[in-house]
Amino acid sequence: MHAQAPKVSTSERVFHSGAEVADARAWLTALLPIRAGIPDDTAAAAVLCLSEAMTAAMARTGAVVLSVSLGADWLYVEARPGESVCARAPWPRADADTQRYATALIDAFTNVWDRLPDDGGVYFYLRWP
Repeated sequence: MHAQAPKVSTSERVFHSGAEVADARAWLTALLPIRAGIPDDTAAAAVLCLSEAMTAAMARTGAVVLSVSLGADWLYVEARPGESVCARAPWPRADADTQRYATALIDAFTNVWDRLPDDGGVYFYLRWP
């Protein structure tokens, strides 16, 4: 008998302006119930870190691509610059202090995080018991 591979769900969506941070938070909040057993504090940390990852990945193009993967006891999020296909005003690039603040929060609440190579994006990983 073979062991079943763990189930992983992956979702991706493009957000086209800083005004869509609330939409991104709502999108992640809707995805989290897919996995029962996510502690409330971990879910809250994930939503906070998603906002900060979007800030840290302020796209020169005016868009951020979010990718979310959920396992049985973990969450992985990437926020990377994307191409804007809408006519909204470009998302302004975060200044150095804002970037430091955003990454400090991500560092405080996640198990692992780092910048993505070459594209100015950020990823983070959360795990729960």
